[in-house]
Amino acid sequence: DQIRRADPSSARLAFMDAQLRNAKAEALAAADRERKTEPASAASSTAVARPNVAPPRAPTELESLLTIANTRLARGDLLEPAGDSAQAYLDRAAELDPNAAGVATLRGRLADAVAAEAEKHFQAGELDEAVRLVLVARNLGADSPALADLESRIGEANAAQARAERDGLMSNARARIATGALVEPRDDSALHYLAALAAQDPGYAGLADGWSDFEE
Repeated sequence: DQIRRADPSSARLAFMDAQLRNAKAEALAAADRERKTEPASAASSTAVARPNVAPPRAPTELESLLTIANTRLARGDLLEPAGDSAQAYLDRAAELDPNAAGVATLRGRLADAVAAEAEKHFQAGELDEAVRLVLVARNLGADSPALADLESRIGEANAAQARAERDGLMSNARARIATGALVEPRDDSALHYLAALAAQDPGYAGLADGWSDFEE
C-alpha cells in the first residue's frame, strides 16, 4: 500500500521497483534451473523405484515335457496311449536330465498312481494285470508297505488259483476214470488230466492214488 501511495517519481519507489524486478528475475531464474534439473532427478528416482523387469522366459524342453507328463498323469493316462502317456513323457524328460528334481518327483507320483491301479485290478480279480502293474510300479521305484502287502496278497491269490486248477484236474481225472474214459477222447480223458496234473505238481496229494485207480 505504501508503494501504491508513493510518488511515482520518487527515488525510493524507483529503488523498490528495481529490487522487485531483481527479486522476480532471480526467482524466475531459480525456477528455471529447478525445472531443468527436475526431469533428471525424477528419472533417477524412477529408475531406483522401478527396477527393470525381464520379459517372461520361455520354458525349456525339460520343463515342457514335465508339464505334459503331469497333465497326462492328472487325467489318468499313466501308461497308455503309447507315446502320449505320463510314462512316455517322463522317459523323454529323464533322457534329457535323469537327475532333475522334477523328474524324480514325477516318477514317484507315477509309481504311486500305477500301484493304485494295480490294487484296483487285484480287487477286480484281474491277477495278471495286477502283477504287470506291480512290476511297472517297482521299475518306477515304488517301495511302500502298501505295495509289498499287495504283492503278498497277489502271491496268495495266485497260489490259491493254482491249487484250484490242480484240484480241478484231479476231479476231472476221477470223473473220467469213473466213466471209463481212460485214454479217449485224447484231450478229455483220465490220462490227459493225470498227466497235466503230474506236470504241474508231481507231489500233489492224491496223484499217486489217481494213477492207481487209472491202472486198475
